[in-house]
Amino acid sequence: MFVCSAPSVGGPNAGVSKERLRLACAEPGNQLSVFVEAIDALEEKATYLYEEAGRYWFSTQPTLNRLADDGAKALPDHEVEAAIAAVLREDAAPRPALAPAKYSPRPMTQSPSTRPTRSRW
Repeated sequence: MFVCSAPSVGGPNAGVSKERLRLACAEPGNQLSVFVEAIDALEEKATYLYEEAGRYWFSTQPTLNRLADDGAKALPDHEVEAAIAAVLREDAAPRPALAPAKYSPRPMTQSPSTRPTRSRW
């Protein structure tokens, strides 16, 4: 998969499909389901393996799902539970029917950002 998914010079990486991987790796008498299971296992565990529209490729950056999973594992359970509880409490708090309106305290013509400007060209 690594060799088949290497980017070409100046072009986007199209990746390689499961079917092409099976054709490249299978020998007569092999069970094709073994290759599908191996690709599925790689998809779940490989940090740098991307998949889109049935095509697979390796990248130099870790996938977003892997970063999120690693970040979640780094937090202690009690911190995660406390953060979830805080979000739920905030969401359940009563709110006014209309949010307060924001207005400009002075006319826009008196704003300090209305200084005349000059073109330098």
